[in-house]
Parts: sequence; structure tokens; C-alpha cells
Amino acid sequence: MNQAKSEEPLPKGRSHPSQLRNLIWAPLAPLLMGIFQAVPVRWLEPLITFGAHMFRRQKREREILRRNMDRILGLDIETPEGEDFAWRVYRNQIAGALEAIRTIHRPELLKVEGLWHMRRVFRDAEAAGKGILLVTAHLGSWEMIEVALPKCLDNRFYELAKPTRIPALTKILENLRLKAGTHVIWNDHPMLLRQMIRVLRKGHTLGLACDQKPRQLMGPVVDFLGRDTEFVGGPGAVASKTGCAVIAVYCTRLAPFTYRFEVEELYPAAEAGAPRRDVFEITQRIATSIETAVRRTPDQWPWTYRRWIYEDEEWSGPRGRDKKAEAS
Repeated sequence: MNQAKSEEPLPKGRSHPSQLRNLIWAPLAPLLMGIFQAVPVRWLEPLITFGAHMFRRQKREREILRRNMDRILGLDIETPEGEDFAWRVYRNQIAGALEAIRTIHRPELLKVEGLWHMRRVFRDAEAAGKGILLVTAHLGSWEMIEVALPKCLDNRFYELAKPTRIPALTKILENLRLKAGTHVIWNDHPMLLRQMIRVLRKGHTLGLACDQKPRQLMGPVVDFLGRDTEFVGGPGAVASKTGCAVIAVYCTRLAPFTYRFEVEELYPAAEAGAPRRDVFEITQRIATSIETAVRRTPDQWPWTYRRWIYEDEEWSGPRGRDKKAEAS
């Protein structure tokens, strides 16, 4: 791994949309979605390539990608090998998102491996009646899980999701998920943990991606990709409290509209009278499972996300606030 070195701070981003932006997007978002659904399937690959080129032009994301590649993978983005890896990261993120949206309206386009095995694992876990906590990562096309999993379950599938900064777009995404059979719980709900526990105790399945930073960087510190990393503590807490089954699912892209589901049962449903599982142990096991999946297909994980704050940086906090500004 390369040695850490002093670098310029990342450019600051805005955390809230303006009212003008909301007014613009309210009519524009559904219009663009309708246009996208009307685009012929044969045009989708060029559209993915165009989107990846536009994504690559974002200076902030490229700088985050460069740092993560250097610190975690030991890859220099300026080398041919590093540039090729970076391009695949950009492209895979765009492809997974666009193909998932398209398959909600045209499910016949989707080709998957491992669907039968996933159905069997989840049906067996449902039989215990304690609910299922599905953990995943923003790897490959995590949205495809929303498309395929509801058809594998006898009970309901709920997803914990983060609302976008544009309410009109958030509403469209919620409607798309409902069309696929996925019910949404937004992670800014004031009674979030109570909602999560209620879903599991009713025997339903609750899914969430666990690989992003917890709010305010507060969470169990686990070993993840060779670094001490703050992880979200909610999944471990609700799994410990309810005794639900914990199953990891990853969806990786093999070719256009072709995906593979990989399923790993981390914990079966707890038996009656069994002692509570340790929250930290559950969290570390989730982190280890995600790390294994990332290392299998590293170019399908979003290295453009600022998952870590490195020791020699001038920034701290969930959105990278300047330490000097915090001290003043």
C-alpha cells in the first residue's frame, strides 16, 4: 500500500437544494424519466458510455476516486492500469442504475444467475417467522435486488433508502420501487429503528446497503478493507434485538442486462431463549462479507464515494467539514 501523503483539500459541496432547483426538477424529473423509458434498448449502451464520460469530468468525485485507489488498492490513477480501472468504476455505476430503472418496466430484459438459490434461501429463512435482515453494498447493481427479490418472498420486502436532495426525484424513485414490489422506509424518519424492528417482527424482509458512512461518523469501528472504519450500527442493533435471520446478497453485472446474485447466510434466525447476539460481532461480520464481495469485483464498487477520512487530511465529519472552521 502506498504511503500517505499531504494533499489539497477536496472542494466543498452543497448539502441542500435550493427552492429554485426543486421548482425546476418537479416537472423535469418525470419528463426525463418518460423520455428515458422511450429510448430504444439498443441505444442504452451508448447512453451508458456518455453518462460515464460525464461522470468522469466531475473533479470532486475523481479526486475522491484517486485517493481511495491510492490508499486502499495501491493503484495510481495516472497509470494505464489505474485509468482503465477508474473508467470501469464510472461505467459500472451508470450501467447498473440505468438498467435497473429500465427492467422495472421491462422485466423480460433481465437475465440473472443464482435466482433459484436466492429464492430457496429466503423461503427457508421466512419459515422461521422472525423476519429477515438483508444486507448488501452499493456493488454492481444493488437496485436489481429491488427488482428480483420481491418475487422470491412470501411476505413483504421493505428497503431502507436515503431520500435524494430533490423531492420530485425522490417521489419518482419511490414509485418505481413500489412498482417492483418494494416498500420504502426513508432513513430520515424520526422513529427509524422502531420502524425497522416492527417490520422484522411482522416476519417481513428489510433490506439495506451497509457500506456507506454512518451519520456524524458515529458507529462501531470495524476492520474493513484493511482500515479501521466506522460502520452503521443500526443493522447489528435490530438483528440483535429481534433475533432475525441476517442474509447478505450481492448483485454483480456480467453483461448488458445480465447479472449474478450471490447469497450468504450470515446468521440464521435465533432460536427461542437463545442469548442476544453481540452487536459489534454482527457489524464486523457484515463488514467482512461486504469486503469479500468488493474484492471479488472491485471495479463494481463506488470508489468515488468518500468512505474514509484519511489521517493527513484537513477535513473531518460526514461531509468533510474543514477542521479549522469547526474550531473557530
